[in-house]
Amino acid sequence: MALNSASTMNNKRILGLMVAAGLLAMLVAGCASETTNEGPPDVQPKLIERVNPQYPLEMKQQGITGAVTVEYVIEKDGSVTDIKIVKSTDPRFSKEVVAAVSQWRFAPGMKKGRPMASRRQQTISFTLEPDQPAK
Repeated sequence: MALNSASTMNNKRILGLMVAAGLLAMLVAGCASETTNEGPPDVQPKLIERVNPQYPLEMKQQGITGAVTVEYVIEKDGSVTDIKIVKSTDPRFSKEVVAAVSQWRFAPGMKKGRPMASRRQQTISFTLEPDQPAK
């Protein structure tokens, strides 16, 4: 009986270590989403042209606010590709964010003096000022 109990405890420890390793891998993967597989840039990308998303008129008139978290890749030439919505309060906001972000331009990140692609994630909020009229 003692052998079986020790074996069960060993299995539980191994399972616990596997779960911890899996959580650590997910944490590292989450951090790695900041860059591509080249590692972090020596010089971060710099936004040089930003197009703001349009506030959907119907939502603005109804006073609906929200936010969209978007992930994208800044390519070596500064263009934006691989745009993905991570989280959104409303798909109508998502549509406007994708349209806007696709037009952004960056000075790309640099690694050892050479341009590199970088993955970024950003949250864009849609808010109304109390005295902002709907157009």
